[in-house]
Amino acid sequence: MIKKHGCENVEMLTWQYTTDFEKIPQKKELEENFRKDFPTTRENIYSNGGRIEFWLLTSFNSEKGRHFRYLVALIKNSYPHSHWVLPKKIWLYGYADYTLRNEENYKGTGAFYYIENNVFYLIIFFEGRFSHWSQEKLPPHFNIHNRLENLHQFLKSDPLFSRSNEFPLIEIKQEFLEFFKQGKKDPFWKNKNCNQKNSSTNFPFKYIFFAIPLIFLLVNLCYFPKKSITNPQPPSLSRPILEHLKIYEEKETFILDAPKKKKKNPIDCDISPITVQGIVSHKLFLSGGKNYRKGDSIGFFLVDEIQKNKIQFLCDEKIYFKESF
Repeated sequence: MIKKHGCENVEMLTWQYTTDFEKIPQKKELEENFRKDFPTTRENIYSNGGRIEFWLLTSFNSEKGRHFRYLVALIKNSYPHSHWVLPKKIWLYGYADYTLRNEENYKGTGAFYYIENNVFYLIIFFEGRFSHWSQEKLPPHFNIHNRLENLHQFLKSDPLFSRSNEFPLIEIKQEFLEFFKQGKKDPFWKNKNCNQKNSSTNFPFKYIFFAIPLIFLLVNLCYFPKKSITNPQPPSLSRPILEHLKIYEEKETFILDAPKKKKKNPIDCDISPITVQGIVSHKLFLSGGKNYRKGDSIGFFLVDEIQKNKIQFLCDEKIYFKESF
């Protein structure tokens, strides 16, 4: 298992980039346009041996085109090869996610703010999706009421967040570092790594279990007599090897034997208890206070397709639909 470390030397901000409706921006394009918008910030990061990462938060259409919002990580320096590094402040994400999942009244939407050492941290979830992060240095004698009023105006005028009639503001009053563990296991953060030596960090863990069987195979071929076999069949390697050997960093055990098939029990495909409370960009929908994507399961139902106003499910090889309300 790879241990993930939290660090303070990573600042994050939300940056919006607009393209044509059918275009998906590439990393080189993002880097060039970010340099135009933040020339001094970019220069300071790269001149000190750091780097910048762009992690997609959400995208949506407007009259001007397709808006892509990215969480931009400003990574100030590199770390030892063996360290998997994440921003320490993702405990804020873990806390916000936990709160929204356990409070149905918020319906997956909320703006969480936290103040530490005159830095104003803002984390926004919209309809169950992580949509905004910012951290702003406040003046020595700031007025919190004015800052919250500015936040209200921002939520009302923003082309995405203004779609919500109610946007609760939730203050995080103290540090909860225990939520760092929950945050780092979330699918959004699971494969993120702020370590500049990312590729060399992952190599031993991905391939060590592949190398050991090969060593034993070579030893057997070189030092033990071969048995006489008529028409030997070579092993099938038609599928990519890494597909079978991919090791997830949070797993500690490995199942080597496939389970035996059991007699199939009849499935109760009753879709009436499932509710669809909102659909976001044909990629995400909210049900029972939790967000689901294509491929997720709700009971016996598999999310097969997310359409504009309804969700297509599969259950027992049959298609079911549920409309959003």
